[in-house]
Amino acid sequence: MTRKRLAMTLLLLAGLFLVGCDSISAPPDDSAPTLVDRQGDLTVSITPLNLKAPGETLDFNVGLSSRTTNLNYRMSALATLTADTGRTVRATVWTITYPQKAGGFHIEGTLGFPAKVDGVSITDGATKLTLTLVNVAVPKRIYIWELK
Repeated sequence: MTRKRLAMTLLLLAGLFLVGCDSISAPPDDSAPTLVDRQGDLTVSITPLNLKAPGETLDFNVGLSSRTTNLNYRMSALATLTADTGRTVRATVWTITYPQKAGGFHIEGTLGFPAKVDGVSITDGATKLTLTLVNVAVPKRIYIWELK
């Protein structure tokens, strides 16, 4: 096989590999597990992405899966993040990463919250973070992470 043909084959294989990837996202924060809530016909899993090193936002990967419910939710309007110190922030960003649009029965996206309240990190002095979703197929879903 000539070098040119080998290079073309490798390029084609790399392209096929990338097309096969559903989404590319930041790796999860190893200290914080994925939490799953299965209520009604909807399963919602949430994984913190940057609790150890937040930027302007604290980000969470959110996966929603259902067999019958259309998942056309504006998650940023339905989510709050509260530290056990009493600091609370509302989500400001909801970016769908799979399947690239709202609706359907399987959605994945990134939910972002401001990392600071009045100039102070929401995690300063906190031992727990609670993410609450309201009216996502049920009245309330609560996720709690222990901070170290």
